[in-house]
Amino acid sequence: MKMRPSRVLAKLRAGKVVSCVKSNLSDPRVIEIAALSGFDCVWVCMEHVPNTLHDVENQIRAAKMFDVDTVVRVPRGSYSDLIRPLEALQRMCLGPNPPTAIMASFDSMAELIYLLLGRLGLRVPEDISLIGFGGTWREGAVVRQLTSVTVDEAELGRHAVEMLHEMRSGERPIDDIEEIVMPLNLSDGQTLGHKAATAGRENSRVRETHHE
Repeated sequence: MKMRPSRVLAKLRAGKVVSCVKSNLSDPRVIEIAALSGFDCVWVCMEHVPNTLHDVENQIRAAKMFDVDTVVRVPRGSYSDLIRPLEALQRMCLGPNPPTAIMASFDSMAELIYLLLGRLGLRVPEDISLIGFGGTWREGAVVRQLTSVTVDEAELGRHAVEMLHEMRSGERPIDDIEEIVMPLNLSDGQTLGHKAATAGRENSRVRETHHE
């Protein structure tokens, strides 16, 4: 199989400067924007960004479309680093006071929790609600079902690329500390039920009765 020639290696061997940008987002459209901005390489992170293997695959495809190299940083740790939290979740869900809702810090973790809850015989959202956090681009059978807090990754990426371009052209100082506030939305998923709200009302009635 003939492999695609590396753009980075070619420039380094020719004694030229290579430009690379790190993406902190999972949307492959951000990679396309970076490629169109003239970067030679895109750094895709799995250690500090909730990128799944599916996300990384789509980002690599997007980079190859524009003949841009991809560097993937894999997460540190071992198999037990992921399994131990899930085992703790299992003990919690099967305990005497199981949770009525779980909010995961990112969608890929919410996917694992969703599958684990199914193996435990728990129905989502009838028995327990599940909320994730991710981008507005919902891809994958489980992710499309998830109710998640979302941020427009493409718009965030456009802001980042604009700032990088301004820094490279001298229009913006390198140590600029401008903050960009992005609005959050809630995806129209199927994993958020009413059990938590009902439990909250019941607990409230119990507390009121106790105080009386």
